Amino acid sequence: MNPLNAIGAVTMHFDEKDVFLGTAFCYKSSRFLLSSSHVIPDNPRLIAVTFPYTGKILVPTKMARHDNSDVVALSCTEGHVNNRDVEGIECFQSITKDLKLADDFITYGYPEDISMDKKPTPTPRVFKGYFQRFFTYSSSRGKYPAIELNIPCPKGLSGSPIMVYGNVSSIVGIVSENVETSSELHEEEKDASEKFIYRKVINYGVAVRLSDVEEWIEEHYAERDS
Repeated sequence: MNPLNAIGAVTMHFDEKDVFLGTAFCYKSSRFLLSSSHVIPDNPRLIAVTFPYTGKILVPTKMARHDNSDVVALSCTEGHVNNRDVEGIECFQSITKDLKLADDFITYGYPEDISMDKKPTPTPRVFKGYFQRFFTYSSSRGKYPAIELNIPCPKGLSGSPIMVYGNVSSIVGIVSENVETSSELHEEEKDASEKFIYRKVINYGVAVRLSDVEEWIEEHYAERDS
């Protein structure tokens, strides 16, 4: 399997232009996709998922959001003209449950770059890192089991699949967001009225751990054509 053929860029046509939203990917079927819930608008028919390596475009016709986790399931029924030709689109086949701290992972998605004309454009990139923590993450949607990644996850990478290095046909998580924090490195006092504190900004990624929502995913996969 070539994972690049399973991962697409999510865009929405708004105000006579295409707005890039994030990343999505196919799971078990070329017409069933997963992404981060915060990437997808309430009406999925407003978006398109483009697969640059195959030249195909899918238009979701049905959507389900998980109650707590930052996960959304998208179905692309054949009734829409764009969804009839899926030749060349591949899909991930399973979810890996057995994870260990410091396991290597890779992810691929479409983080934004700001071009010379200040226009955000998606740039396909591969990211590689390791798992540095398994924990319960508290977000605006609720609490859910998550994976902390040792790399930053820039805007646009949300919705990308996390794969254990060496097993790219199986997924372990979905990139959710980037967290920024800081660490105090040095404090310097010039005089009684001036004090300088030097801090290092630290970014790391958060991903939804899919083994904990696998049952929910399988339920919506079974209902994808209904």
